[in-house]
Amino acid sequence: MAIQPTNTTRSTDKMIESITIQINTTNQAFADNPNELAMILAKLADKLAANRIDEQEAIQGVALRDSNGNNVGTFVAEYNGENEAE
Repeated sequence: MAIQPTNTTRSTDKMIESITIQINTTNQAFADNPNELAMILAKLADKLAANRIDEQEAIQGVALRDSNGNNVGTFVAEYNGENEAE
């Protein structure tokens, strides 16, 4: 099941109640490129729009990578007040 915002879920689907995005901006990619943060968020938005992140992956945390391929953060979704997969 791909993640879906609360207002578009079917009654049988879990609903996302909150998301957390954490990004560490202290590495070289951010020093070299003032648009680095926007690029990381745009990639995340593209994945969400294309339903390329499933529920389990969202609960466990999706790694966010900079333009150098370094892991700089995570995207995590919380469903119905609990982060437990069925």
